[in-house]
Amino acid sequence: MSINKFPIFNVELSDINPDKAYSFLDNKQIQTPSYMLFPDLSVLSDSTENKKLAHIIDNASLAMPDGKPSEFIARLKGYKEVSTVSGYKLIKRLLAESNRTHFFYGSTREKIKKMEEFLYEYCPDSKKILGFKEAPFVGLDEIEFSNEIKTDLEKINELKPDFVWIGLSSPKQDYLLYHHHSILKNSYCLGVGGVFDYLSGEVKISPDWIKKVGLRWLFRLVKEPKRLFPKYWKIVTNLCKYSFKRSS
Repeated sequence: MSINKFPIFNVELSDINPDKAYSFLDNKQIQTPSYMLFPDLSVLSDSTENKKLAHIIDNASLAMPDGKPSEFIARLKGYKEVSTVSGYKLIKRLLAESNRTHFFYGSTREKIKKMEEFLYEYCPDSKKILGFKEAPFVGLDEIEFSNEIKTDLEKINELKPDFVWIGLSSPKQDYLLYHHHSILKNSYCLGVGGVFDYLSGEVKISPDWIKKVGLRWLFRLVKEPKRLFPKYWKIVTNLCKYSFKRSS
């Protein structure tokens, strides 16, 4: 089974949907080690100004659309089966339906502890979850050369998990995946960012009906206006700049 890509802004995303993503991952149809991303509109807008981030997205084994805008653009381009892939739902489905093993890396010790409590309650089969580890706090320009990160991933590699879920903000997690995924010789590394917030219970996930009508951004904005308004404004200005450059 091959995976096509479709262009969106200055990068390419995978022609994929939740069922197809689950099948690829559960059956390990991609060569390991590999890294995979779930770029949302915020990451896509950042990639219009960050050439390295664009390169990282384009070189991912899977770059799965996260959000209705990407799905809408894919449909306009003729990719009728593309739909949003939720990292949160994909983790829960793999834990519930697959025998694959998992490791969770990133975030803070407090959040990791809450995630651990939730996931062991959700998935009592402890053999599927090989561990949790908070990530060190390092700057973006330090990630490539961080011995702490390398040491952490080498220890995780000894456990040979099928999936290593990375929960950091973008572009930190994207840089980490790009520079260090090869340490994890037998694993798929997936950058899921804010999904750790949902798994820890610190952020409430939006109802399915809100996602279906494409208003998740509004739900989140109402919940966190001070944090998200500047972020959303940056998305709008970046994409406007990119569109202007393309048309000039």
